[in-house]
Amino acid sequence: MLKYILHIGILILFITCPISPGWCQQGMYFSNYIQDATAFNPAYAGSQGALSITAQYRSRGSRANGAPASQGISVHAPVWTHNLGLGIRLTNDRVAGFAQQSASPSLAYRIKLSEKRFIAAGLQAGFVRQHPEFRNLLILDPDDPAFAMVPPAFSSSAGTGFFYGSEKFYAGFAIPDLFPDLGGKFRQPAYRAPERAYIVHAGWVFSINPEIKLKPNALVVIPENGMLYADANLLLLLRDVLWLGGSYRLGQGMSAMAQLQLNPQLAAGYSYDLPVEGRGTMGVSSHEISLQYRFFFVKSDIKSPRYF
Repeated sequence: MLKYILHIGILILFITCPISPGWCQQGMYFSNYIQDATAFNPAYAGSQGALSITAQYRSRGSRANGAPASQGISVHAPVWTHNLGLGIRLTNDRVAGFAQQSASPSLAYRIKLSEKRFIAAGLQAGFVRQHPEFRNLLILDPDDPAFAMVPPAFSSSAGTGFFYGSEKFYAGFAIPDLFPDLGGKFRQPAYRAPERAYIVHAGWVFSINPEIKLKPNALVVIPENGMLYADANLLLLLRDVLWLGGSYRLGQGMSAMAQLQLNPQLAAGYSYDLPVEGRGTMGVSSHEISLQYRFFFVKSDIKSPRYF
């Protein structure tokens, strides 16, 4: 009993303690978010039971100079007694003459409820660099002061999240920018000020037969200002090797998705996004690829493939 009281006390400390500025990624969601939830929920850090590295690349629009593209890489792992998880995520986003780079370390504390169930609370602190790149735009009047060269701007933010995981179900809640723009540097019109958003995500795996499983997932992002983002997808798992499925984003578009478990440690994913006419990201289709590798340094009972 004393051990559980101590664990709960640490969770409460995570929730209520002051958060210092650090590094954070802002408002970028990849289609293959189900492969690595640290993209928006720090409580997921270390939940895979091994050192995990995930790389993602998303290309939107044409191959022209300045065409939209996003890259992300995250690293996270359990540490010490596996109650703690540490991670860091780096991102680079470029769209419409605007570039943003960020890095966000995360720290999670996990309570084991049973052999296959746990709850976790996490913190992330962030730093963001923004830089308008007007040279990539076709400007009719180069002397227009609105497109004058402006220096990069930097800002810090902090957030938190919670995660429940079991063998075949997960659910999470996160506020990646609970304290947005702590540095107060994004005040010029050329920059995008970060905004607080509330994120709920969940997924479930159930078996049709020993070789076929279904996995529905949902992600809802509720910003304090702006439009609701909602994503629902359904994946079919064949023989614990190949995921096939699709996704629908409310008012934005659809995507086809696939993921292949190449071996117990390496998985590769691909998605093709087709926006709703006149909406979506720049109104064009996009391609996204992802790679994930889990390092098993010692023999253990780590499950592969992992469903979450």
